[in-house]
Amino acid sequence: MNSLIILTNFDFDDLSGAAWSRVLNYSKTLAEEQVETILVSSMYDYSNYFNIKKIEDNIYCIEGIKINFKTTFEDFHFKRYFSFIRNINCRLDDINDKRYFLYNSNLASVFIMLVYLRIFKKQKLYIEKNELRTAIALNMQPQRESLIKTIGVYFFIFIRIFAGMITDLLAVFFSGILVISTRFEKLYKKLNKHVLRIPILIDVNEIDKHLTKRIKNTPNSFKIGYFGWIGEKKDGILSLISVVKKISKKHPVELHLFGPLSKINKKKLNDDLDDKLVYYHGNIPGNDVLKKAIEFDLLSLIRPKNLQTKFGFSTKLGEYLLSGIPVLATSVSDNEIYLKDGVNAFILKVRSKIDQSELENKLFQIIFIYKDYLYEIGYNGRETAINEFYYKNYQEQLRKFFVQEF
Repeated sequence: MNSLIILTNFDFDDLSGAAWSRVLNYSKTLAEEQVETILVSSMYDYSNYFNIKKIEDNIYCIEGIKINFKTTFEDFHFKRYFSFIRNINCRLDDINDKRYFLYNSNLASVFIMLVYLRIFKKQKLYIEKNELRTAIALNMQPQRESLIKTIGVYFFIFIRIFAGMITDLLAVFFSGILVISTRFEKLYKKLNKHVLRIPILIDVNEIDKHLTKRIKNTPNSFKIGYFGWIGEKKDGILSLISVVKKISKKHPVELHLFGPLSKINKKKLNDDLDDKLVYYHGNIPGNDVLKKAIEFDLLSLIRPKNLQTKFGFSTKLGEYLLSGIPVLATSVSDNEIYLKDGVNAFILKVRSKIDQSELENKLFQIIFIYKDYLYEIGYNGRETAINEFYYKNYQEQLRKFFVQEF
């Protein structure tokens, strides 16, 4: 049996979140094509302990001894990544028909895998690009207040941008690149012929797709839900809160936030996070998102345009649509390839910043739509998710991408 070794940075004691969901869907797809996937993680030392654990049929993870390390300058952990991949390669040396797939990419992991596996060991090595590392660094925000600490943070951001640019460039030297959006596809196809675009992936078994949930016509309030990192640059949350406060003066509305909240944003929102209008529920496990999402009238994903949102493609969108609840998304990335305003979602046209007046008008239009029509849009969104993002739709493409040269 062919084997794909997936190089991750997962904690196998806590498998949750968007990254884990995507890797698991890749693995399920390949497992049904009789390709064995073995997940290993740079969070572990495999030199003295090596425990193979079955996740599902043809899907395994390998546990080692957890390493304690700081992630601040992980782009430069060359020694740790070299030790990691050397141990893995030795441990799995008896597997003949194997390939390597790097999921978590930073400067150190990309450079070491290329040099050790691609150049020295002559192995087939693939990489996934779901976000530009450069763009992530550009969207970082200083969390300190003192001048000295702020200068230090900006210096750190500069280092991250520099490391991100090299990391994004090195991807072209891999045997193949798996990308999540059309922008990535166009970018890397110019320099690497073996590029495959796989959009966001879902598993329809996570929710009963035959269970229809009619949106409740709650007379007291229109409930909006958001799940993810609570900030402005990526998901426009500060703008959303401001607009919801304005709308609440004319119509009852609630905003419920789930996800990580940094100290600086918590301080900014201190007066807004109450139990009357904006509800902050903290972070919840990824497995619980769908369960909570069906409690709302609308799900928000209003991302402004920047490098990160242009090249990335939000995995939350797949979960949102699968819930059957209408989604308000913006005209970034590949959203408009799959979504049509007023048909299977709502689309807000955006630029580099969220126009709050346009967002306010859009929300008012949605709030006063007939509930049956709102329900129909949510149902159409679920059908789109099943037809376009179900991992089984991509079995043949993934098999050919990883296995065709075995």
